[in-house]
Amino acid sequence: TVFSDSAIIASIPVLTSSPYSFGPFTPGGLGVYDVDIIATTDTSQLDGDMSNDTQLGSFAITDSTMARDDGIHNGGNGYAVSGTDWGYALTLYDVPNGDTLTSVTIELEIPNQGDTTHAIIVNTLGGYPGFITHIGNDQIISGAQNVYTLTFTGGGVVLPAGTYGIGVYEGVGTTLNLRQSNNLYTPGSNFFQVGSTPGVWTGSNIQTARFIRPNFGIAPSNVGINELSTIEANISIYPNPSTGSSDLYFDLEDALDVKLNIYDAMGSLVSTQNLENILQDKVEIDLEGQSNGLYFVEVNTEYGKVVKKLMLNK
Repeated sequence: TVFSDSAIIASIPVLTSSPYSFGPFTPGGLGVYDVDIIATTDTSQLDGDMSNDTQLGSFAITDSTMARDDGIHNGGNGYAVSGTDWGYALTLYDVPNGDTLTSVTIELEIPNQGDTTHAIIVNTLGGYPGFITHIGNDQIISGAQNVYTLTFTGGGVVLPAGTYGIGVYEGVGTTLNLRQSNNLYTPGSNFFQVGSTPGVWTGSNIQTARFIRPNFGIAPSNVGINELSTIEANISIYPNPSTGSSDLYFDLEDALDVKLNIYDAMGSLVSTQNLENILQDKVEIDLEGQSNGLYFVEVNTEYGKVVKKLMLNK
């Protein structure tokens, strides 16, 4: 705990609210800060179910955050890709000078308890989304929290100058309900993809700004972590999702020996191989004999391991 404050509110009339301003808090550095607000009739008495008296939230401190929204969520129940299929929703952003994407902050209008999401980074060709280059860490949605900061393995992804699609995953049979603003709209910036047409991006006709905000920060100072971040930024899988066969692309600055492991969603090892002197190479990932679902592609190097997610949808 880096900060705490409390107040006693004598009484609140029924169906009314009582505002309270917390004392000033100065963050100690860059990062994600979790906020818990607990309401109780007595500080010494908490009931057994904290979910009905606790409001959870978080915010990120970075050196820069991009946003296409104006902070006013007046887009109804939020934006959802599909209620039956898995999907991705993304917004295009220009990165003029190159930077390290440390996380992606999203806001949900109606958070669905237990849903799982993660951030994605998509390259672009001629201002149009291409293939997914990076998939972030999984985030479990809480029914009491609207704001989430989605992270990446290794603390961030180094992005050279260019245009990127920054987006989020929506699971099968559920809706992510991204907050959106009706006040702003940038034509040609919103796209989606669904599981029934994997790899195909479609421009959204809903003229709103989605609450998808990329956060850029300082690259990790540890040399090994810097090397690993650079390696991760230069490894990609295409196509993803796969229909049975995909290629793992390497575009490394120095040749490395790599051990490649493929795991299924249950953590069982599907395949393994040792690769020598990998530099600018392409390695086939063959999942023809496997069942549809999520797979983890683990690339082990002398600097550590990089894990990529690969969806199989035959």
